Amino acid sequence: MRRRAVLRQVSALGATAPFTYARPAAAGIQPPNGSIAANTLDERATVTYQPAESRFRYTFDYDVPPEITELTITIDSLAYDDGIAVSETRGVDRDGQTAFVWDGGRDPQVVVDRHVGGSRLSGGVSGTYVGDGLAFASRVRTRLPFRYDGSAPARNQTISVEGDGHAGGSYVYAGPHRTHARTIDGSPVTVVVPDEVQATVRHEQLLDAFELGAETIRPRLSPPPLNLFALPSSRGVSGGFAVMGDVVVEAKHARVDAVDSVATHEYAHTRYGVFGSGEMYWLKEAVAEYYGCLLALNAGAGTFETFLREVETEDYQLSVLTDAAAMKRTTADYEKGAHVLAAMDAEIQRASDGASTLQDVVTTPDHDLSTYAGFSAAVERAAGDAAITDWIDEYVPSAGLPEIPDEPRYYALGDRDLESIQTTTATATPSTGPWTASTTGDASVSGAADGVSLRAYRCANATATRSLDAGATSVSFDYEIESDQWWELPYVEILVDGAVVWAGGVGASDAADETVFDISAGDTTTGSVTKELDVAGETAIRFGITPSKHCSSGDHGNTWLRIENLAVSRPSTATDTPTETATETSSPTPTAERGPGFGVGSALASLGGVGYLVKRRLGRDDES
Repeated sequence: MRRRAVLRQVSALGATAPFTYARPAAAGIQPPNGSIAANTLDERATVTYQPAESRFRYTFDYDVPPEITELTITIDSLAYDDGIAVSETRGVDRDGQTAFVWDGGRDPQVVVDRHVGGSRLSGGVSGTYVGDGLAFASRVRTRLPFRYDGSAPARNQTISVEGDGHAGGSYVYAGPHRTHARTIDGSPVTVVVPDEVQATVRHEQLLDAFELGAETIRPRLSPPPLNLFALPSSRGVSGGFAVMGDVVVEAKHARVDAVDSVATHEYAHTRYGVFGSGEMYWLKEAVAEYYGCLLALNAGAGTFETFLREVETEDYQLSVLTDAAAMKRTTADYEKGAHVLAAMDAEIQRASDGASTLQDVVTTPDHDLSTYAGFSAAVERAAGDAAITDWIDEYVPSAGLPEIPDEPRYYALGDRDLESIQTTTATATPSTGPWTASTTGDASVSGAADGVSLRAYRCANATATRSLDAGATSVSFDYEIESDQWWELPYVEILVDGAVVWAGGVGASDAADETVFDISAGDTTTGSVTKELDVAGETAIRFGITPSKHCSSGDHGNTWLRIENLAVSRPSTATDTPTETATETSSPTPTAERGPGFGVGSALASLGGVGYLVKRRLGRDDES
């Protein structure tokens, strides 16, 4: 799948050193009450973004306690990053390319400039973007080896950004933004949202999911404070990646409203890290994919059927997970890896009568998970049954795929009741805000006073209907349409006395009365619509997503239609002022079939490489 291919690129490239097995010594954490113990080596990094020079300037100031006799400030990135240069020093002598040795006199200072260019971030490697007063770059970090007499000094490292910005453990952002923070499990979690993507980011979803993760998913690592940076797609990373405690995602992925959430996948990386580069290389992405989907499911982002469809695969059945070279050339570690882990989790729970889960394997301190022998031993210990090693041998170092049980009880986190969200078809959802909603299959609707959000996965339907003010002369709204890959079909209709009198859609001009929506595969589009009305009777507006002809194809995923700033105008003796509608109504749900959207495989096979879009009218007669 496209997203998995993107995630493979960024995670594989970032695998050199994105995770650590020990919490950095108080990096970025302010000491209690702002006080520093007397016998403490204190580093204060102050970062200033200088847009005219396109650079971040780091000023490292140090307070050296008398117990320290020798101190070296080491900046390893000076050896390999041409964008970093030292501009000023005090109280140190430079030793080679990366080391600055304290001269024993006054407290030292080192000033470093980090150039930021226009290159896109990708791959989790050092990268930057800059533009329109915004800048983002990997953080310049130091090491502080020292010698001392007497009692061992503590070490405290803090970082702050002057002006508008935010520093994480691995990245620094500068520019207009908002931060949304919550203390979770005693540690700060912060979502950093540039102003230009505020409307796209669902920060409460993210924080709720991360809080659930902290409560129910034991970490393998001791991760530093978590920061999620939601970057504009035009200048940011494609997909997402994690480096230590920092998660970086495209703004359109800064939400948890689908089981295959990029944000929860990357969150899982911060909890589990890597498992070596050899025969257990596959476990890094398999664990993140499985627990990312599991966390999103338990956070309410989809149905159990969606979860099964996401972790089940028929691809890579012949792939051998312990073949590291093959894993690095394919997405088998994501797809077959998650499939095997989902089945293995259930096997462990069955064998142990619910006493253990896969978490007991991937968090064990007693076995070396970088080797297959260590992993197998950890699974056997968790299951309490030596016979499970035959099962592991059949699917991990060998070809083949196990069956994933369709019992939600194996996939509930904490006290979640997954039975309640195991739906297969046809449920009518109650009114949501002023909207009357209806869904079939894997779809959802959430309403607000002046907008509504609809989601449909592949062959599902979603509609949301509400009344308009009597005598309205026009209706207007802003929209955002996002598609995982190839889309299903968003539409809008005006109804009078329950009958459709006008329909707007996507695609060619004959697809509906008007083409009002732009849409792009695997991307997000936005726009505004104003429709003049000349109607008499009870008037309503309906938004919907209906399946395309090729909805069941593997290149289709979720489609979202988000409506904001819905307003109507009506005659006035003074001025025509947009007024929010406020009454809800129910209306017949469309039953006729709409035509196909683009599909990579099906469209090319049918038309020899030319994509197409045909759409029939929905829910009304063609009589004029």
